[in-house]
Amino acid sequence: MKWFSFKNNCSFEKVLFARQMRKNPTPAENILWQELRNKKMGFRFKRQIVILGYIADFYCPQAGLVIECDGLCHSPSKDRARDRVMANKGFITLRFKNEDITQNLDSVLTKIKASVCKRRRTKERIV
Repeated sequence: MKWFSFKNNCSFEKVLFARQMRKNPTPAENILWQELRNKKMGFRFKRQIVILGYIADFYCPQAGLVIECDGLCHSPSKDRARDRVMANKGFITLRFKNEDITQNLDSVLTKIKASVCKRRRTKERIV
Protein backbone atom coordinates (compact mmCIF):
# COMPACT_ATOMS: atom_id res chain seq x y z
CA MET A 1 0.00 0.00 0.00
CA LYS A 2 1.80 3.08 -1.27
CA TRP A 3 -0.30 5.66 0.55
CA PHE A 4 0.33 4.19 3.98
CA SER A 5 2.77 5.91 6.32
CA PHE A 6 3.82 5.15 9.88
CA LYS A 7 3.21 8.65 11.23
CA ASN A 8 1.67 9.44 14.61
CA ASN A 9 2.27 6.06 16.28
CA CYS A 10 0.22 4.41 13.58
CA SER A 11 0.86 0.77 12.76
CA PHE A 12 -0.19 -0.98 9.59
CA GLU A 13 -2.35 -3.32 11.70
CA LYS A 14 -4.18 -0.37 13.23
CA VAL A 15 -4.98 1.03 9.77
CA LEU A 16 -6.31 -2.37 8.70
CA PHE A 17 -8.37 -2.61 11.90
CA ALA A 18 -9.83 0.86 11.27
CA ARG A 19 -10.77 -0.20 7.74
CA GLN A 20 -12.45 -3.31 9.16
CA MET A 21 -14.35 -1.14 11.64
CA ARG A 22 -15.59 1.08 8.78
CA LYS A 23 -16.98 -2.00 7.06
CA ASN A 24 -18.69 -3.27 10.23
CA PRO A 25 -20.00 -0.29 12.22
CA THR A 26 -22.06 -0.61 15.37
CA PRO A 27 -25.73 0.31 15.00
CA ALA A 28 -25.15 3.66 16.75
CA GLU A 29 -22.12 4.46 14.56
CA ASN A 30 -24.13 3.64 11.46
CA ILE A 31 -27.03 5.89 12.52
CA LEU A 32 -24.67 8.79 13.24
CA TRP A 33 -22.68 8.24 10.05
CA GLN A 34 -25.83 8.49 7.93
CA GLU A 35 -26.30 12.02 9.35
CA LEU A 36 -22.65 13.12 9.09
CA ARG A 37 -21.67 11.75 5.68
CA ASN A 38 -21.58 13.74 2.44
CA LYS A 39 -21.45 17.07 4.30
CA LYS A 40 -25.11 16.77 5.33
CA MET A 41 -24.39 19.07 8.28
CA GLY A 42 -22.28 21.40 6.16
CA PHE A 43 -18.95 19.99 7.33
CA ARG A 44 -16.78 17.12 6.19
CA PHE A 45 -16.43 14.15 8.51
CA LYS A 46 -14.26 11.06 8.29
CA ARG A 47 -15.00 7.83 10.11
CA GLN A 48 -12.80 5.28 11.85
CA ILE A 49 -9.62 7.24 11.24
CA VAL A 50 -6.32 6.79 13.06
CA ILE A 51 -5.25 9.92 14.96
CA LEU A 52 -2.22 9.92 17.28
CA GLY A 53 -2.28 6.13 17.36
CA TYR A 54 -5.96 5.95 18.35
CA ILE A 55 -8.92 5.06 16.15
CA ALA A 56 -11.43 7.90 16.27
CA ASP A 57 -15.03 6.97 15.44
CA PHE A 58 -15.58 10.26 13.58
CA TYR A 59 -13.37 13.25 12.85
CA CYS A 60 -14.08 16.71 11.43
CA PRO A 61 -10.78 18.02 10.02
CA GLN A 62 -12.02 21.62 9.68
CA ALA A 63 -12.65 21.86 13.39
CA GLY A 64 -10.21 19.36 14.90
CA LEU A 65 -13.23 17.64 16.44
CA VAL A 66 -13.25 13.96 17.37
CA ILE A 67 -16.58 12.25 18.05
CA GLU A 68 -16.74 9.00 19.99
CA CYS A 69 -19.69 6.62 20.30
CA ASP A 70 -19.34 4.94 23.67
CA GLY A 71 -20.72 1.46 24.04
CA LEU A 72 -20.21 -1.28 26.59
CA CYS A 73 -16.61 -1.98 25.60
CA HIS A 74 -15.35 1.49 26.54
CA SER A 75 -13.24 1.96 29.64
CA PRO A 76 -13.83 5.37 31.28
CA SER A 77 -10.27 5.59 32.64
CA LYS A 78 -8.71 4.74 29.27
CA ASP A 79 -11.09 7.14 27.53
CA ARG A 80 -10.07 9.99 29.87
CA ALA A 81 -6.38 9.30 29.23
CA ARG A 82 -6.99 9.21 25.48
CA ASP A 83 -8.97 12.47 25.62
CA ARG A 84 -6.09 14.14 27.49
CA VAL A 85 -3.60 13.05 24.81
CA MET A 86 -5.92 14.37 22.10
CA ALA A 87 -6.50 17.66 23.95
CA ASN A 88 -2.75 18.19 24.39
CA LYS A 89 -2.44 18.06 20.60
CA GLY A 90 -5.33 20.51 20.06
CA PHE A 91 -8.20 18.10 19.38
CA ILE A 92 -11.57 18.36 21.08
CA THR A 93 -13.42 15.12 21.84
CA LEU A 94 -17.19 14.79 22.13
CA ARG A 95 -18.44 11.54 23.62
CA PHE A 96 -21.95 10.20 23.23
CA LYS A 97 -23.41 7.02 24.64
CA ASN A 98 -24.83 4.68 22.05
CA GLU A 99 -28.24 5.02 23.70
CA ASP A 100 -28.15 8.80 23.24
CA ILE A 101 -27.45 8.37 19.54
CA THR A 102 -30.22 5.85 19.02
CA GLN A 103 -32.81 7.58 21.22
CA ASN A 104 -31.93 11.32 21.10
CA LEU A 105 -30.30 11.79 17.70
CA ASP A 106 -31.52 15.37 17.22
CA SER A 107 -29.92 16.44 20.50
CA VAL A 108 -26.64 14.75 19.56
CA LEU A 109 -26.60 16.43 16.14
CA THR A 110 -27.32 19.83 17.71
CA LYS A 111 -24.34 19.43 20.08
CA ILE A 112 -22.07 18.34 17.25
CA LYS A 113 -23.05 21.25 15.02
CA ALA A 114 -22.60 23.76 17.85
CA SER A 115 -19.16 22.36 18.68
CA VAL A 116 -18.00 22.41 15.05
CA CYS A 117 -19.20 25.99 14.56
CA LYS A 118 -17.56 27.14 17.80
CA ARG A 119 -14.25 25.43 16.92
CA ARG A 120 -14.22 26.86 13.40
CA ARG A 121 -14.79 30.38 14.73
CA THR A 122 -11.96 29.89 17.25
CA LYS A 123 -9.58 28.53 14.59
CA GLU A 124 -10.42 31.42 12.22
CA ARG A 125 -9.53 33.98 14.92
CA ILE A 126 -6.16 32.31 15.55
CA VAL A 127 -5.17 32.40 11.87
